[in-house]
Amino acid sequence: MSVERLFKVLSDLYPLTDDFKKILEKTVIPLSLPKNHILQEAPKVADYVYFIDKGFAMSYSFIQGRKEVHHFWRDGQIILLAKSFFERTPAFQYVQLMQQSELWCITHDSVMNRLTAHEETNIIFRIIMNQYYAVAQDRIHDLQHLNAVQRYQKLIHAFPHIEQRVSAEYIASYLGMTPQSLSRAKREIGRH
Repeated sequence: MSVERLFKVLSDLYPLTDDFKKILEKTVIPLSLPKNHILQEAPKVADYVYFIDKGFAMSYSFIQGRKEVHHFWRDGQIILLAKSFFERTPAFQYVQLMQQSELWCITHDSVMNRLTAHEETNIIFRIIMNQYYAVAQDRIHDLQHLNAVQRYQKLIHAFPHIEQRVSAEYIASYLGMTPQSLSRAKREIGRH
């Protein structure tokens, strides 16, 4: 597993210096983990940031005994539970790998050391935080203003082949609908 994909994703956010790349390469930890591996458990504090080189993950919490899905991540994306990671507070969600995955991870201490030592780290983390904020705002907007069919279409556009990675129950939970409503949305799309 090579860190080149990680460098490419970060370079798309902000140009990386050779010095920063060398330090990052020494700092990140490669992981090869099986399907269903739990990366983060609630209510533990999030101690790592992950980059998915190959794989798929989701976050969820339990509300009144029911699993509610909050987020999906695919190849080339960064898993960060920002509030827990930066504020050192217990995470309210779990993060689970939904297929065998190749990841890079970096510890909280390493990130904090890089934040003070390298301008790139500060800028990249601000951009990542802004992206997470934008995704959250889009999700709120979608839940308030898009119908079930539109929300499902948007999800499958963002995550092609998601149905081969997670169950319809998890997709419905993420979209804020029942599995029956998801089935109706799929039938509606099939008619057009």
